[in-house]
Amino acid sequence: MKSESDRLMRVDIIRSRVMASGYGVEVKSVKTKEMENMDKVVREIGTGPLCMDKALLEEVKMALLEKGYAAAQVLVSQRAGSDEQDEISRVLTISQKHKLSQEAAAKVIESLNVIKSGKW
Repeated sequence: MKSESDRLMRVDIIRSRVMASGYGVEVKSVKTKEMENMDKVVREIGTGPLCMDKALLEEVKMALLEKGYAAAQVLVSQRAGSDEQDEISRVLTISQKHKLSQEAAAKVIESLNVIKSGKW
């Protein structure tokens, strides 16, 4: 089991990546309970060989932040290939199941390639 400090460090890394993206969307800080739910989401996503297109992940993240889960799902269905669509839709569904806010889910989407690589 990973320590609390490891978990907080991972969340801080994600937070800094989101803030450094420069998209002008303010990302609220994540509450402790939500960080625990993010960890559950990451564990449920698991690792795998699929690498997502970074530009698509950024578009999904922005749609999620600006318009919500439904808009992000629509974007994925319109823009993604079959494998990417399945995986990103699965991640969005898992995030909703664990009641992540749009901001927390956006952080998960943005870090999806890192999560899938197992380097999380």
